[in-house]
Amino acid sequence: TNSYPRGGVFAEGNIVYVMTVADGLYTFDVSDMGSIQQLGHYLIPSSTLVWNSAMEGDFVYCAAGTGGCRIVDVSDPANLQIAGIVGGPANGVWVKDGLLYVASSGYGLKIHDVSDPSSPALLGQLQLEGSPYRVTVSGDFAFVANSTTNPGGGVQAVDVSDPENPKLAGSYSSYANYVAAGGDLVAFTGGGLGCTILDASDPANLQTVHNMQLPWSVNEVFVEGDLALTGSNGFRVFDVSDKYHPVQTGYHDTEG
Repeated sequence: TNSYPRGGVFAEGNIVYVMTVADGLYTFDVSDMGSIQQLGHYLIPSSTLVWNSAMEGDFVYCAAGTGGCRIVDVSDPANLQIAGIVGGPANGVWVKDGLLYVASSGYGLKIHDVSDPSSPALLGQLQLEGSPYRVTVSGDFAFVANSTTNPGGGVQAVDVSDPENPKLAGSYSSYANYVAAGGDLVAFTGGGLGCTILDASDPANLQTVHNMQLPWSVNEVFVEGDLALTGSNGFRVFDVSDKYHPVQTGYHDTEG
């Protein structure tokens, strides 16, 4: 691609979707890994940068900062089309079961019904202090990474069991750029602070159970089952089946 592919990468079968920061969304056919073919490209307006995205079904949701959230129809990977736009700033997005969660500074957390992507509807909003930057959802709770050292910084747990009336359930004071959740575990990273594991069995009382000191700053974190994935001076995989004693099980030195 012609730009950093740091807005998100998704795979469905032999198709890979790559969200770049400044050059839009690309699709690739990887059925032959020795000859990867570009299929399609949708250009996000150059005035906006996309540092985060989410995918569900045939749609990719692109957090385009002040450009809002662009919803791209990828049902035909060779012919990407804009399906809808959610207005208002969008720093981080998460989509689950037709609901779009948007984190942004000044607006906190917004929840939209995107069951019809061409006509997204705002359901509920919770104002949050600080600088909400990323959001992830696990069960009935959304966890918001708040990237400020001022009040509000860290991770906020929001009860979203009623999407029309989200409520702050608890918070953990720190500095957080990225956040991921799975089961009763929340992982967050913030600049050079490594990766912190929280016990989220009681979202109203988030507690530190482990802090992994990693080289350089940590960009992104993802939790899937018993694995946590981070980017820190390369790509790292951790076994977090025992959240009190995570163990690095894989590492790949990436370029750039």
